[in-house]
Amino acid sequence: MIHMRSIRFRITVPAVLLVFALLAGLSYLLVASVHTHLISEVDSSLINGAHFVEQEQTHGTVLSPVSPKGTFGQFFLPDGRLIGSSANLKGEGPLIPFVPVGTTPRLTTISTARFGELRVLEQQLGGSTGPILVEAQQIDQISDAIRSLVTQLAIGAPALGLAFGAIIWFVVGRAMKPVEATRVAVAGIARLATGERVQNPRTGDELERLVVTMNLLLDRLQASFEREQQFVSDASHELRSPIAAVRAILESESIYDIGGRRSNSSALKALQRLQEVADQLLVLDRGGDSMQSLRPVDVDEWVFTIAERLRGSTNLSIDTASVSGGQVLANEVDIMRIVDNLTSNAARFARTSVK
Repeated sequence: MIHMRSIRFRITVPAVLLVFALLAGLSYLLVASVHTHLISEVDSSLINGAHFVEQEQTHGTVLSPVSPKGTFGQFFLPDGRLIGSSANLKGEGPLIPFVPVGTTPRLTTISTARFGELRVLEQQLGGSTGPILVEAQQIDQISDAIRSLVTQLAIGAPALGLAFGAIIWFVVGRAMKPVEATRVAVAGIARLATGERVQNPRTGDELERLVVTMNLLLDRLQASFEREQQFVSDASHELRSPIAAVRAILESESIYDIGGRRSNSSALKALQRLQEVADQLLVLDRGGDSMQSLRPVDVDEWVFTIAERLRGSTNLSIDTASVSGGQVLANEVDIMRIVDNLTSNAARFARTSVK
């Protein structure tokens, strides 16, 4: 089945169209060249004949009574009167309507009912008072030859173009066969972890470079996949411990003290660990798209929010008097994690207050 969007089709069709255009142009040039050459041969023959007649005129001969087959001749006076004809025009009227002409030959092509297509030369001999020679030669053979040539080219040129197109189709198909084999091989790789790779064709061309690059990409994908699997495995184990700790603390009877205030510092530490793991999972989930989530973030708002959380979870004095407004272009989650890590570390090592 032919796919019109395939590379094979898109290469073959323009190439065939180009070949057809070139063949059409070459055919036209060939026909025009052959026609011009044959007509120029006839013209040379007519001019030489006129020169011969002019030489005979100097010896008192009006026109040779014997004319080559297919050649005709007539003499006219400058006033247009017919005064002589070749043997094959005896008793005939003017071959063409008389038009005054000078000593420079005038060559034209005419078509007659009796003699067919003629190439005609008109020239005045012996100066302005001399007779006017009208000499003609049949060129039906030339017209037939040109028509035969056109017919042959009309059949041969398209056939040659189609044959050339078939060759291009076959050659491109052979060239694209390894590419299709590579695509099938890539599609057949079920799992990256198996280490399956595309077989290197060792051709030393673009296909080999493509396969090498593809295998390198598969290696990077496998390494990334293995890192993600390892992280998910580690995160699963990391999450079990703080979840179990929070569950045990919350289910214990000593979760509240006598004054009703919460004394679950152990639970808060476990929750902090859960938050850290969740933040790492969030970073992994964002992957390479962090640049797309940049926006103006008010850093001071996050500082005040985390400071309030510290006041409720610690006995430290949290001083935010020196905090001023500030805005940066960043990812909000990253800013939250940075501020949270800084304040958590400060609270962990502080004795009485955090400023």
